[in-house]
Amino acid sequence: MTREMLLTNEIFTDEIFTDEIFTDEIITDEMIPDEELNRVNGSTCAELHELIQACDGNKPLLQVITGVGEIACSAVPPGNVVMAKVMENALKDLGIKSYISVGWCGSGVRSVSNSYSKGNKEMSHAEVVDYLKKWSADTLS
Repeated sequence: MTREMLLTNEIFTDEIFTDEIFTDEIITDEMIPDEELNRVNGSTCAELHELIQACDGNKPLLQVITGVGEIACSAVPPGNVVMAKVMENALKDLGIKSYISVGWCGSGVRSVSNSYSKGNKEMSHAEVVDYLKKWSADTLS
C-alpha cells in the first residue's frame, strides 16, 4: 500500500467490499440466538458493575457512591469478589437466587456465566437489571 493509495482512499475499492464476508447471506447465517448470547455473554465483572449501577435509583448521591464502589472494585480486583458476594446476598433478600462469577481473584479471568433465578424460573441478566432498577426506584422514591 502506497502513501498515494491512503491519501486517495484507493484502499477502499469495490474489491474489498464485495468480498463474500460482507454479504447479507453470510452475516445472517452466522447470527447467534439470544439464548446462546445469554449463556456466553462475556464479562461477568461488567455484569456485576451493571447490577451495582441498577441499584442507584437515579439518585445523584447514590450514583456517586456506586460509581466510587465500581472504581474501587475495578482498581483492586479482589474488591469484585467482595462486591459479588454482597450483590448475591442483596439479590437473595429480594428473592432472587444468583451466582455471580468474577473469575480468579476478581480479575474476570476464567469466569463462568452468571446465573439468576426467582422461584423455579430462570432470569436473564437484563431481567435482573430491570428488576433492580424498578426496585430501587420504588424503594428510594
